[in-house]
Formats: sequence, C-alpha cells, structure tokens
Amino acid sequence: MAVLAKGLTSGYAPLGAVVVHSKIHEAFLKGTGSFIHGHTYGQHPVSAAVGLAVLEYIEKNRLIKRSRKIGLYFIDKLKTLLDLPIVGDVRGLGLMAGIEFVRDKKSKETFEPALNFSSRFFNIAFEKGLITYPGNGGADGIRGDHILLAPPFIITEEQIDVMVEILREAIIKASKEVGLS
Repeated sequence: MAVLAKGLTSGYAPLGAVVVHSKIHEAFLKGTGSFIHGHTYGQHPVSAAVGLAVLEYIEKNRLIKRSRKIGLYFIDKLKTLLDLPIVGDVRGLGLMAGIEFVRDKKSKETFEPALNFSSRFFNIAFEKGLITYPGNGGADGIRGDHILLAPPFIITEEQIDVMVEILREAIIKASKEVGLS
C-alpha cells in the first residue's frame, strides 16, 4: 500500500491517492465489495484531469527513465562533497538525495541542536540561489542535521554542476560560521 500526493499534479492542484496491491483489492471484493469513504475534496474533476495530464507528460517524455540516468550523474557529483570534513554521508536514488552533516566525520558526532546547522546552511545556500530542504533529528530524533535535494526531472548536467558548486560553497561558509574550518 502506498499513499501518494503532491507530485501527482506537480503541485498544480490538490490530489492524493492510495495505491494498493491486488491482494488488498481482492479482500474488499471478496467481502462486501464496498469501501465507504469520502473527503471534502474527493473526486474533484479538475484535480483528476491535472493528475492525468502530469502522468501523460511524464510517460510521453520518458522522465522516469531520464531521472534514473541523470540521477546517476547527480549522485556521483554530490559524492564529491564527501571530501569536506562535515559531510558525513551522501545518499540517494534518482533525483532525490540527502546530505548528512556531522561535526566530526570519524566519530559521526552531530552538531549541537541549538546551532540549527541545517537551517543555517539552508539560508546560505538560499542566498546563493539554491533552495534545499533542511532537516534535523535524523540521528536520534533530536540530534543530527541533513538536507534533502529533489531537483526537477528536467535538470541538466550543467545545472547539477552549478548546484554542487553552490552546495560546496555553502557548506564551507556554514562550517566557518560554527567555528570549523
């Protein structure tokens, strides 16, 4: 069972869906055959039309296949940031990736939560023209800083190169702000 939203319409209209395995669907059919549910915005024809148009565009332009291919380039380029002392890990799949920040790479010691390092980093990257998704608590629910990156399926290798350069500059500047060189 998977719950989907947001990307179904590329953010142009509200739409969510639940996709289930055929075994779950069969269980409903073998029972009463009924699944009574409803939501205020359920079955909205405009949102459904937008969702269908997005899916058709993705298929027509083979964006999933493209994402897989350019995603390899994306992850390889991001991994060049592992030479920086505070980049503890880089991981991802396709065009979705995360970068973990640590105070000490060998011990994986995290930054103090009060530093709010990921937000500090976000502000620096944003000033340089890059929007990231900062997060914290990844180590134990409280400690640990990271960012998520999810560029559009149509990103180019040249744009990835620029993104990684901005990431590098922002990491170095944020490191200096918290007293690391």
